[in-house]
Amino acid sequence: MRKPAVKKKSKPRVRFHRPSRAEIRTAAEEAIKVARSQTDADVDRAIRNDPDTFEGGDSGYVAIRPGDVDVARIRSGLGLTQAGFAAATGIPHRLISDWEQGRKKPSAAARAFLLLVDEFGATALKRLAKRIAA
Repeated sequence: MRKPAVKKKSKPRVRFHRPSRAEIRTAAEEAIKVARSQTDADVDRAIRNDPDTFEGGDSGYVAIRPGDVDVARIRSGLGLTQAGFAAATGIPHRLISDWEQGRKKPSAAARAFLLLVDEFGATALKRLAKRIAA
């Protein structure tokens, strides 16, 4: 005897409220009213108490120079070929070869990325792959 097919319950679709122009205008006017009521001291206090705010200073920054990044060492430390490293990072194979042979130097952004890959290794590449796949 055959069992009847069981219907799976689908998740209810979440509906988002799309505000009208009047609602947006009202919210904006309210925000302006609140902002005007705050003094400079109130704003400074809010900034100091915000956990996402930090004071930038030269002491926390590190100068990254072209000689600071050994691309071949980073790549081989991960056990990857140039082609494999190119596939894992999205950096063109030819560019990786040029960096390793000294024909070109990585840009500041590329050096920072390579230093992060060096620091976090395969974990960084796995997270990058997840982000790209999402």
